[in-house]
Amino acid sequence: MKSLSGLRQSAIGISLPSKRQVELPARFAKISSQRLGRAQERSVFLSVKAAAAKASAATAQPGLAESAWAEAESVSTTSYPQLTLSGTADVVIVGAGIAGLTTAYHLCKAGRKVVVLESQTVGSGQTGRSAAHLTAWPDAGLAAVGEEFGLPTASLLADAQSYSIQTIEQIIKAESIECSWQPVNGYLYPHDEARKSFQAIEAELKAAQKAGISNAELVDLGGSSKVAGIRKAVKFPGCANINPLAYAQGLAAAVQRLGGVIHEESPAQTPEGTAVSCKATGASIVAQNIVLATNSPIHRNLVVHSRQHAFRTYIIGLKVKEGSVEDAQFWDTAEPHHYMRLVRGAADGDVVLVGGAGHAAGQDPSTIGDRFASLEQWARRRLPQAQNVVYRWAGQAYEPVDRIPLYGQDPINAIQKAGTHYVATGHGNQDITGGTIAGRVISDQILGYTNPWTKVFAPARLPSASVDTALKEASVLLDVSKGYLRNVLPVETSIKRVQDLAPGTGAVLTTAPGKVVAAYVDPDGKQHVRTAVCKHFGCVVQWNPTDETFNCPCHGAGYDKYGKLIQGPATSDLAPL
Repeated sequence: MKSLSGLRQSAIGISLPSKRQVELPARFAKISSQRLGRAQERSVFLSVKAAAAKASAATAQPGLAESAWAEAESVSTTSYPQLTLSGTADVVIVGAGIAGLTTAYHLCKAGRKVVVLESQTVGSGQTGRSAAHLTAWPDAGLAAVGEEFGLPTASLLADAQSYSIQTIEQIIKAESIECSWQPVNGYLYPHDEARKSFQAIEAELKAAQKAGISNAELVDLGGSSKVAGIRKAVKFPGCANINPLAYAQGLAAAVQRLGGVIHEESPAQTPEGTAVSCKATGASIVAQNIVLATNSPIHRNLVVHSRQHAFRTYIIGLKVKEGSVEDAQFWDTAEPHHYMRLVRGAADGDVVLVGGAGHAAGQDPSTIGDRFASLEQWARRRLPQAQNVVYRWAGQAYEPVDRIPLYGQDPINAIQKAGTHYVATGHGNQDITGGTIAGRVISDQILGYTNPWTKVFAPARLPSASVDTALKEASVLLDVSKGYLRNVLPVETSIKRVQDLAPGTGAVLTTAPGKVVAAYVDPDGKQHVRTAVCKHFGCVVQWNPTDETFNCPCHGAGYDKYGKLIQGPATSDLAPL
């Protein structure tokens, strides 16, 4: 991995950031990559449990309450007031996850007046659902990116990924954030013994080395259960693990210390010109620059929404004896892929997180099955020493059709009433590193700095002309079409009436011509029925039996089993009947 100071000129002659343009201030000393001791790690883990508990208790969102970051402890945490008074700022940022807070951090350090609006609590969105494995390898796939866009683009992606991990490390040191920072190696390995799978990792190794990740190498891990039976793999040094909620809380505290203002429990309406209003109170903030850092932007700009797929993703945590699993990251070549990392000092020992088993949001529930059970079966084949499952949760990733995230000015700024809007979306499964890159790209645009990654990540860039991208774009349009058609065509399901639902189950049903409902019957037999029409673009949602949510197949808006909004781009609950 290249050091940040080395990103002046790449091997292929692409100009890279100057110190003024993207480096953190010189007072940020380079941090030693020493590992934390067990006792210190345990202390750090316990110190952030209350922060996680606050998020889960306040939001009661599916998945977050069961995550490895959300155990309760009686440790005081910072809360931020709801927005009740209107005001002005240089920049309004919607979303207090990593992308929003990192943007705020850079802007506050540059002396800008920043207000951050969070619909629930700091880190309670996708940040709190992340596995937080910071990989030195962009999971867009450097071989595919290089083939589709060329080596210069692949090299810039690799540089940005390297920068993001170093930036997180520097901020942790500079702001004294306790978040269980742990440097580790990462390994990309073939998911089966097929020659095609081995060729895939060999191609990725060549692409990574060409793109400037010169320390990537092919290794043999030996195949023991300690390394999940893996033998041949591509090793990527310079990866790291963190507790994402603890890091988000630390970033928020730093933003506040630097003069930024954060408001929790302040859900934003879709911005109008230079104004962002809080739905809960009616108060608004007026700013020339508005940043939508909400996983998926809370607007109806199809130039953005049509260029990415929403995917549900799942994570389980299995208790293991200390030292029985290698402290590293592992990612396979399956589709959908699997990934693993260790959480040291969790659940009175070690916990290995196993994630993946993803599927398109709003997928037909009959095809979903039990994704948690699928993950557990996979984990026990790979890790026979694993004990009981102690955590399980779900999240949502947005994958761009052309593999590259969307960070920067909104493509339709030219027709906005006023102000400049920015979006940070399409992180894929790399929301922590992706959010960090987005924070630098967007803050540099606002500050007027030149950044070599601006064009690479620009939401207004022209889509690739490749067949693969064209097929993915067509798939997005097909999902939208199906979502709309469910408004007029009967929804096919074995359950025909709400009263036929068993306690503890849900479904989307056509109860009359043109009337589609989202129904859930709680364990006590009480029926909870709302319209199944998504409040974003009017598509019909689907029931997800694994995490008991209603998901929109068009652009990924999500609602809990009672119809309450938990995931944008919608900004309101399913309508009651």
